[in-house]
Amino acid sequence: MKSIFEMVMSKLDYNPKITAILIIGFCLFGILIGNYVERYRISNYRLVYEYGNHISFVTVYGSLIWSFFHPIIIWSRGRVRWRKTQFGFLLD
Repeated sequence: MKSIFEMVMSKLDYNPKITAILIIGFCLFGILIGNYVERYRISNYRLVYEYGNHISFVTVYGSLIWSFFHPIIIWSRGRVRWRKTQFGFLLD
């Protein structure tokens, strides 16, 4: 009998196409936020600049780190499928 965690994880799947679009979207969002909050750098709303700068930093560098691990995740998931093929033993 499967546990609840296994049932939920079986429904979730790492979709490389959607994930690639999300990585680009997060990076662009971080860049746009960073450019937008620059106008609050010297004003009475400096707090907006500080929080916006932190959010921008986290989203841009988080997407860069995610883009580094993205091909590794795809490769590790595809490795199981490659083993099932007749030429899969050449890749191991």
